[in-house]
Amino acid sequence: MRVAVVLLVVALAKCTLAAPPITAVAISPDSNQVVAAARMKLTIYQWPSLKSEGSVKLLLPQVTDISFGNNSQEIILTGGAAGEW
Repeated sequence: MRVAVVLLVVALAKCTLAAPPITAVAISPDSNQVVAAARMKLTIYQWPSLKSEGSVKLLLPQVTDISFGNNSQEIILTGGAAGEW
């Protein structure tokens, strides 16, 4: 599993070469999608092709963790600006 995660991060980095750095990544429970956050943006990719399915602008300045809800239809984010609560 660790090797798959490393390969995933390297592949996503190549997809977003000129973009802000990726700060959080999650794989959907059905393993068909990957969600990545970079600065104030969340992008959903198909897995394993890494074709973008779309993105959403966020109000969080930085996302530090991504999880899927119990029904796999919700994405839960944590983060914020350093020094703020």
